[in-house]
Amino acid sequence: MGPLRLCGGRTGPVGLREERKWGLWAEDPALPHSPIVQRIREDCAEPFVAFEQCLKENQESVLKCSEHVNAFLRCAERVKLPA
Repeated sequence: MGPLRLCGGRTGPVGLREERKWGLWAEDPALPHSPIVQRIREDCAEPFVAFEQCLKENQESVLKCSEHVNAFLRCAERVKLPA
């Protein structure tokens, strides 16, 4: 299970509150180059790295990483593009 699957329809990988199917995120080649995604990668690198590390350390029980993914999502939801 990849990290984005933990986010489900509740919150998408760019912090948008909307229902989407994971296939759409995975199939959109422009998404990784989106300005908001780039900004999230910069501003939220620390909580995301902590989440990835938790997943590596808890492969048998990824639910132990829920606080880490929540920290990343809170960060991502606060990211705004400059006007």
